[in-house]
Amino acid sequence: MKEIREQMKKYIPLGLVVLILFLIIHYWTQIASLLSLLGNALTPILTGAIIAFVVNIIMSSYERTYQKITKGKGQKAKRPICMILAYLTVLLVVILLLVILIPEFVKSISSVQKNVLEWNTKFLKELSKNKYVGDYAREAMDYVQHRMDLDNLMNKLASFVASGATGAFSIVMRSVRSIISLATNLLIGLIFSVYILAEKEKLGRQFSGLIRTYLPRGDQFVKLCVLVDDCFHKFLVAQFTDACILGSLCGIGLAIMRFPYALMTGVLIAATALIPVVGAFLGALLSGFLILTVSPVKALIFLVYIVILQQIDNNLIYPRVVGTSIDLPGIWVLAAVTIGGGLFGAAGMLCGVPLTSAAYKIIKEDYRRRQVKPAGKDRIA
Repeated sequence: MKEIREQMKKYIPLGLVVLILFLIIHYWTQIASLLSLLGNALTPILTGAIIAFVVNIIMSSYERTYQKITKGKGQKAKRPICMILAYLTVLLVVILLLVILIPEFVKSISSVQKNVLEWNTKFLKELSKNKYVGDYAREAMDYVQHRMDLDNLMNKLASFVASGATGAFSIVMRSVRSIISLATNLLIGLIFSVYILAEKEKLGRQFSGLIRTYLPRGDQFVKLCVLVDDCFHKFLVAQFTDACILGSLCGIGLAIMRFPYALMTGVLIAATALIPVVGAFLGALLSGFLILTVSPVKALIFLVYIVILQQIDNNLIYPRVVGTSIDLPGIWVLAAVTIGGGLFGAAGMLCGVPLTSAAYKIIKEDYRRRQVKPAGKDRIA
């Protein structure tokens, strides 16, 4: 009887796993719907947690500065003052980006419209001299000059929507609902982030207490969470630093060569470079198109310049800045970005490096603990 009980204890966990897998496969449609509903409900909370994590990096810096200035005095006012300054800093950065980018985009769109019409007109004028296609070219030129202007297109679009065309109203309403939902989630997440930052020490103690109480090896799990948090913290700071370096080099280089949209291009490259390795290329495509509307030759030179600059950043600047910050060799930084991006896209690139750094530190610590050879031999660097 005792042996039977021992066998049951041994195989019950395996049976539960098999049963759970069977239920997941058999009722996958219902489970997927439930997970989707749960994900939508948790979106504001997850948004708030992400906002709190990013703002906490800035707030922690302000708190250290506040501590040095006040020399330990006025501790009650430290948290609200530093929190307000951190949120204002993020807001000012966003406003600064919009102030720089939006006017330049509006200007570039106007320039694109004007240049495209001019190019089409010149091209069609040359074709109109041809005896074979001249009549067709003159008809096309008349169409371009009188029907393809932006104001006329906007008036036609407004008339189309106002006339109650089929599907137009539903498209507008879906867009409005999406915008309202996004704004609501962002607002709730922002409020939730304030509560997280205001009580972050208390929440940390509660979380670690629950983990240590109810999970086996809770201490190790809490230690892992602290390590991952530290890696993400250092990685985001290093990623922002690298993006600023790349954007500055790009903007300064274009300004020296007197390229159009130099300031906007530098800011755009810096913003998109927050996506590791390939982000700057995304900004380069848009910037290259805008420069193309002014000068095709300069657009080609810009693409060559940004490719060279990106290669320098990927192989020299990025591994040193990010790898040094999170104590991860450059080869593993590139490997983490490549594998993470291949598996999970942009999210994999952002999360791959800090997670790899955490895994590297854990393995290195465990390896050294298990190592029985004399110090200095066969150790992981």
